[in-house]
Amino acid sequence: MTKFVLVTLRDRVEKGRRFLN
Repeated sequence: MTKFVLVTLRDRVEKGRRFLN
């Protein structure tokens, strides 16, 4: 569960950065 949550958070952060840029 923890690893899955970390991966999801990373994916959201990466998508957020791309969206901001």
